[in-house]
Amino acid sequence: MNGILERMIGAGTPAQRFAKLVHLYCGVAIGCIQLVIAFGIHFTFRGNEPGWPDLFLVITGYLSLPAAILSFFFPEAGGVWLVSMAVISFVALVQVVNDFAGIFRWFLIYSFPMLVLGVVALLLSKTGHRLLNKAGQ
Repeated sequence: MNGILERMIGAGTPAQRFAKLVHLYCGVAIGCIQLVIAFGIHFTFRGNEPGWPDLFLVITGYLSLPAAILSFFFPEAGGVWLVSMAVISFVALVQVVNDFAGIFRWFLIYSFPMLVLGVVALLLSKTGHRLLNKAGQ
């Protein structure tokens, strides 16, 4: 590999590097999908609605893409950010949606992918192969 690409992906076995790249691609894809859905939902709001839907959209739709990109470079920070956003968005979701079917559907669209991405980022960080560990050498 080239020096710059090797510094970005980090040291480790080819399987670990492949897992990091797959995690990045999945995170960007999920983040973009959630961003498009959040933009569509945000423009249908009315002025007298409570603040929980705004909190839900900001936490899920607008912040999942930066958190997924951060988890590529700093897996611990990005993983904690994604897991905490999944929990906060689920709490906001329970406040917004009243029926169980709606909660389950939006949980599968928003909170569950962030939870999975966060847990995978935390698992990748525990392997000891940080992405920028060779940058100073």
